[in-house]
Amino acid sequence: MELDQGTGPSNTFVEGKLHRTSTCMWKTLKVVNLPISNFRDYSDLAEHKGVLAVTSQENSAIFLGKMVLTKDGLLDPATFDVMKGNIFDFPPTSDCKVSYCNVEAIDF
Repeated sequence: MELDQGTGPSNTFVEGKLHRTSTCMWKTLKVVNLPISNFRDYSDLAEHKGVLAVTSQENSAIFLGKMVLTKDGLLDPATFDVMKGNIFDFPPTSDCKVSYCNVEAIDF
């Protein structure tokens, strides 16, 4: 996404509603399909040294995949992608039931 500079004061949220006071808006540059079609939801994502982490509450799992960046490690919307990676299940309870079903965030 990129931010269009726009004009006017910043947009604000008041009581949960967007009040547009500026023409400044985010615009989508590219949609990337993640190679994790079996994830039923995404609860968060984080990036560290070219690796993308995506967590799923419903799957009680985390995906780690290498990102396609420029040679100098920057993200170029024209070439950005996420390669196949690995999915790691969070540990279940002693009787094999889901234990980590509320993973809300991830960070490196």
